[in-house]
Amino acid sequence: MRKKRWHALTTKNTTIREHIQERDLSKYHDLLIEDLKGNLSEEGSLKGRYFKDILKEFKAQLRKDPQFGNQIIELYGKECIQQLGKINKKLNLLIQQQKQSIDLLHALTNQLAESPNAVIREITNTIGSQIESLHLKTAYESLDKLRTHIKENDKGTLALIDYNRGQCSKYIDPKRAANEFALAYDEMRLSGESIPDIIGGQIYSYVMSDKKEEALALAKELKRLSYSNIWSWVPELIYAPDLELAYNSLPANIRQNENVIATAIHHIKDFGTFISEVDSYSIQQLNTITLDNIPQWLLYISIAMTRYFREWSKNIIFIKDFGEEECKELHKITTAYIGLISKTELPDLSPGIIFINKICEYRSTKNIKLIDEIKTAPYQPNLKLIHHLSYAAIQREVGNYDVAKQFLNEYGEGLSSEIINFQLLLALETSDPNYAASTIQVAIDKSIIILSTIYLFSIKEDLHYARIQNF
Repeated sequence: MRKKRWHALTTKNTTIREHIQERDLSKYHDLLIEDLKGNLSEEGSLKGRYFKDILKEFKAQLRKDPQFGNQIIELYGKECIQQLGKINKKLNLLIQQQKQSIDLLHALTNQLAESPNAVIREITNTIGSQIESLHLKTAYESLDKLRTHIKENDKGTLALIDYNRGQCSKYIDPKRAANEFALAYDEMRLSGESIPDIIGGQIYSYVMSDKKEEALALAKELKRLSYSNIWSWVPELIYAPDLELAYNSLPANIRQNENVIATAIHHIKDFGTFISEVDSYSIQQLNTITLDNIPQWLLYISIAMTRYFREWSKNIIFIKDFGEEECKELHKITTAYIGLISKTELPDLSPGIIFINKICEYRSTKNIKLIDEIKTAPYQPNLKLIHHLSYAAIQREVGNYDVAKQFLNEYGEGLSSEIINFQLLLALETSDPNYAASTIQVAIDKSIIILSTIYLFSIKEDLHYARIQNF
């Protein structure tokens, strides 16, 4: 059986090398993992020519691309790779680097857990739970205190501390995070180490400072060290003239990591409709919120909002009930998000989400107690139109026409044809030519072009009537 497998391997050696070079280890994953588990002795020695040739191939590829070792670890599991590490020093080094790359928080706490300094041990024992529970302000204070107890020449430890300070700041004070990531990167270089996540932090710093060329250059360097690190790819998407084309050009295994596109979108101010088939995009159920999956939460909420407000924009004026499934989906994900984030020290990372959640809840329950909450809920400037029209539509629905009219009259800056249209609808439904006249006058004064149907009012004797004219 062994001879047959060896023959199969050698006769297809070119294909295997191509798979390795394409970083597609799954093509022979099952065969190799079975053999590694079954033929490594307790002492870690290899049996047979098959394994010696495989190890030789691993070593050759490691010299070309250290990320190959990271992929071995990811695909074959630490147990098998640790056995291989007993045989090959290069692989053993990669194992240690990968452990550090995967979780720099644990790398820091493990390193300091046995410190002779009681204060350091005490702080170290609390940081992990603080960050994992997203009590990031508290964790930041702990890291600040910890930093004062580390010698200035211990650049490796300082780099880990400052990287984790940046992680705590990322969603609270992004500019501060950029500075801390940059400091961690400088300390890492002085220590002589190359830690992928800290390099990724420096790329984040470049992006925050809009240093496009530096970000792209360092991402290219990171790609050689850690091919699957999201910051090896995020700058390509951020600075791409066509985001969807750039995303679809990524290797398949990189596209499978949803955090790549989710992180990129988080850093793009105007990404438009990125996901062309928004209806078919699968929103996964997330039961926890962590530093790692925050971008996914924000992506899913964005997709759910897109689905709902697409229906909203088509129906808000003329139809009371619409998009029921989209409304339920948006309510479910925003309720889960609000519930989880309320237990953390994170700010509202999606301003307006409470207001959106209240709208969806009202649509489901018709609880009039929610109406005032919708009015006073905070929202982003780009949600002002949705906020005002939604509140006015609800007041119209419950018969409070005067409240809706007055609220829209106070819209202020950014008045649009959508608001004018709704005001004219209210005028029509309440037979109020004076309100219609004043609304049209405002539109004229502000040079607002009404692209949709408008309502022209006139008075004949005691009868108020309207006719609809299309422009």
